[in-house]
Amino acid sequence: MSKLQVLVTAMHQTDLSLYEKMNLQTDAVIGNQADHCELLRENKNGCSALMVTTPERGTSKNRNAAITHIAVGAEYVMFSDDDLRFYDGYEHIVCRAFAENPNADAIHFNLRSVSERKISMKPIASVHRVNRREVTSWGVCGLAIRTTALQRCQLCFNERFGPGADFYCGEDTIFLQELFKKGLRVYASPAYIADIDQDDSSW
Repeated sequence: MSKLQVLVTAMHQTDLSLYEKMNLQTDAVIGNQADHCELLRENKNGCSALMVTTPERGTSKNRNAAITHIAVGAEYVMFSDDDLRFYDGYEHIVCRAFAENPNADAIHFNLRSVSERKISMKPIASVHRVNRREVTSWGVCGLAIRTTALQRCQLCFNERFGPGADFYCGEDTIFLQELFKKGLRVYASPAYIADIDQDDSSW
């Protein structure tokens, strides 16, 4: 079992080939929205890949479905969409960052855009603790959280916000601000862990 579990949002997947496409190398839960209910689990090079398929719609519902299937024993979870391709060794990068910053409850890592549509988040230049104002341009992709902190604070996404919900956007901002309301210590790391291609997202 890996220390890090990646929680992925996706749509209309029929198998677990997305695991290889994203170059996932740790345990992962893929929240998949299609037209039926199904749990599909496979062993991928010693790691657990679980796909949770539901007919509901909305990124927030999808992320919450993945949160409910976090594996017992996972030390950290990281949020991702299906348009990320992770770098080799990303688990070591994340675990080392938490080891070097033991006070951090959550750490946001850099993503490198490889699409014409550029991400709004400015590159992180140094390791530092961030304030709630600094995260206003962030999304949750690339955010890793200690599982104990996530579960202790009962963190989840507001299902009225995000694609497929009453309000099309805002779910990431609300979630990130909730980290500060709950008193969590949020850090940023300049380490790059994945490419992001927003031209190729199923959302």
